Amino acid sequence: MIATTNRKIGQFLMALMLCLPLFMGLFQASVVQGAEAPPSQTLTLHKRLLTEAGSITNDGNILPNAPGKPLADVEFMAYDVTDLFVALKKQHPTWTADQIFTALQGTAPEDYQNKKSFKFKATDADGVTSTDLPTKSADNNNKNAVYLIAETKTPAGIDSTSVPIIIGLPFTGTGTTPLENVHLYPKNYMPTKNIEFTKYAYTHHDKATKELAGATFSLTRSVDGTTEYYTGLDKDGHPVFANDAAKQFVFTSDAKGLVQIENIALPNGEYQFREIASVDPFHMVNWGQDGTMVKVTVDGKTVTYDYYDLAGKPQNGQTAAKVYNYDVPEVDKKIDGDKADFDYNQEIPFQIEVPIPLDMTSYTQFELIDTPDNRLQLLSALDTLKVQVLDGNNVVATLDATATATDDGGFKFDLIGDKEVLLAHPGKMLRVDFKMKIKAEADLDTNIENRVDFNNNFTNQTDKEIVTTHGYNFLKVDSHNDKVLPGAKFVVYKTVDGQKLYRSFDDKTNLWDWVETMDNAYEYTSDKDGQLSVQGLATGDYTLQETQAPDGYILPTGDGALTEFKVTQDSFTTTKTEPKKIENGSKSSLPITGGLGIIGLIVVSVLGVGGALMYFKKRRA
Repeated sequence: MIATTNRKIGQFLMALMLCLPLFMGLFQASVVQGAEAPPSQTLTLHKRLLTEAGSITNDGNILPNAPGKPLADVEFMAYDVTDLFVALKKQHPTWTADQIFTALQGTAPEDYQNKKSFKFKATDADGVTSTDLPTKSADNNNKNAVYLIAETKTPAGIDSTSVPIIIGLPFTGTGTTPLENVHLYPKNYMPTKNIEFTKYAYTHHDKATKELAGATFSLTRSVDGTTEYYTGLDKDGHPVFANDAAKQFVFTSDAKGLVQIENIALPNGEYQFREIASVDPFHMVNWGQDGTMVKVTVDGKTVTYDYYDLAGKPQNGQTAAKVYNYDVPEVDKKIDGDKADFDYNQEIPFQIEVPIPLDMTSYTQFELIDTPDNRLQLLSALDTLKVQVLDGNNVVATLDATATATDDGGFKFDLIGDKEVLLAHPGKMLRVDFKMKIKAEADLDTNIENRVDFNNNFTNQTDKEIVTTHGYNFLKVDSHNDKVLPGAKFVVYKTVDGQKLYRSFDDKTNLWDWVETMDNAYEYTSDKDGQLSVQGLATGDYTLQETQAPDGYILPTGDGALTEFKVTQDSFTTTKTEPKKIENGSKSSLPITGGLGIIGLIVVSVLGVGGALMYFKKRRA
């Protein structure tokens, strides 16, 4: 009687313990117990994916607002571990059912995978799967069955499988009557992480980078060959992707160039940040990745980045990422020696320079077009023009591109055919040297422009160099009455390193030049209005030397024949209305240099005669 009573008490306590559910928290399985009941019970699993902050308490009932999102294509197996439960009870008679269930959760797979098992179908789109399990263990003298429910297949991209669930049947939940359908919520946790990179802008002129604010991006992934766009988070904090680009979430780099998603539970896999728009004057770069600026690889809590550095070299598997946009290099038109004013026909050594872009791979158009003013003339033959690659002052390559003539007297280089050479020398300088001249009769004291255009598929660049030529105006007059004197002849010379160089003109070639002998100098002649104009000179100091006086006038000698003048940026214009006078005396005039001259003699004579008359008149008186 005592034994029977004791046996009944023991059975009651065992049933009581089997009815006590054990609900575990984060990364622990729900543990529930059962009581005597019908031969089988339906177990319905609701697979959920939670962030690290989420948890679910299993009580066997449906949870309409269960946290997390459904997880499809997960497979489970229920193993009959009743014998293991009984063995642990015998080994640890003082343990509670909770303690035994907890110990069973740590059972090694090889210790239960040979047990009788029951397979669940893969979870559907709602994360649900069901099967019927016997409430008694036929292999264990029909004892109340204890099952270990293990996750056997986890979808790609999920960091970990759920911890096994231990459940004893029949299961009554929080009541005393076995439930017809036991609802359990196994869960996987998706660890959160920060995804970020920094956007920079590179300026070729300064050879410097700075953080770029305002650039926009989308986050994408590829699923079975289809691009899906990140659209935001659902109510449980999980990322949502859709194949409609119109729904994409747009990320914008902040004032420090940072693009960041904080604490996002991205499944394992590869993702791409694609740039939507840059900020002027910087353009997006195409490194052959269909607009992908950064590839993000998520593996659990580990995040790595693949990107391209400033020079376009791949940087893979990095823990941080820096990505760059670039401006279009400035093209520079200049004159070798920095001189800006020239004589007619003087060679002008022009240069065109432009750096090879660091992101040359993005260029599909690369043209240099030189356009001269119609008062300029190209002196260099087209077949002598070359585009050279310079490293400092050293020529490291010469491009194959040839110059073609343009309708306005300039030339054009199309360099995209030399792209491979350009790609091999990023950041080096391209230079074209050529010569032009200012045509005779070009306007004086006015800007004469030579322009270069760098046409490309991003933002066209242009630059220009201004050259000028000048002159001086004179007026030949009578030294006594300012009568204008035509027919006076002159030469112009300048002194260079102590050597006189006389201006000359070749009638056959129509070219102005400088010669060392006056015999070959060009002879200027004052016109019918006495005017004389010296045109087409660079700024500087010159001398006008009279070589022949007008008819009836005396040719000055020595320094008297020389008139120094200074050509400036506006000397031709200012002397146009107020020309510099050059005086001549007539041959009928007595020289006044060193004496009284004829006028003085006449005055003296008149005074002498007048004095004599007055003398004799006084004597008569």
